[in-house]
Amino acid sequence: MLSEELGAEVELQCPTMVDQNHTYCTAVVSGEEELVFPVRVVSRGDDLDYTTKRWVSGKRMVELGKHTLEEKFDIKVDSLTCPPISHMPDGAKVRCDASAEGIDIPLEVSMVVKVRKLEFKPVGGVVFGDEAARVAHETLHEQGVHTEVSCSRPVVVSVVGKRFECNAVMPDKTVSTVHYLITDTKGSFELGTEPPTAGGSSAQGHDHDHDHEQEGDTPT
Repeated sequence: MLSEELGAEVELQCPTMVDQNHTYCTAVVSGEEELVFPVRVVSRGDDLDYTTKRWVSGKRMVELGKHTLEEKFDIKVDSLTCPPISHMPDGAKVRCDASAEGIDIPLEVSMVVKVRKLEFKPVGGVVFGDEAARVAHETLHEQGVHTEVSCSRPVVVSVVGKRFECNAVMPDKTVSTVHYLITDTKGSFELGTEPPTAGGSSAQGHDHDHDHEQEGDTPT
């Protein structure tokens, strides 16, 4: 049944159908009268085959989103909601909303051009690994320590008080650990809770948020 496939109650409105021939019907999501979409239907005796080309059900989007968040971003999802059904031609984008560790994480969901694959990107409620690495690199550089900083995790859920680490390759090729402390639920963090040292320099006392960076006190 189409309703089971989509995970929502759907009413199908079709013209007269001829067995073994395809017909385009109109599907209406119950309780969402403005949400209608075309369905290609082929009757095969008592059975109907449905094709919802370029439309993705919320149920399917949730399944794919949970898998992506856990496998790609190492985020164990408490809940994930998406629109009941979305028109997703190449390049289209919709929003889903996830929750993990008590933090709301909005997601941008896009259809990758040509390959017809959904891509899920957190756009809030997380610290981005690339940003954390950039801030550490710039801070150490300002202090005369030239390093390459990398974070193994692409994102970390922005739980206040949570700590995470990235790696800094020091000038002598040794690897030191850069420590971070998350300071709000919007991706802000404090750098240098246990900073790496090289030649007496450290990344101590650096705060970061979305809009600016400023000097602060080293947390204990």
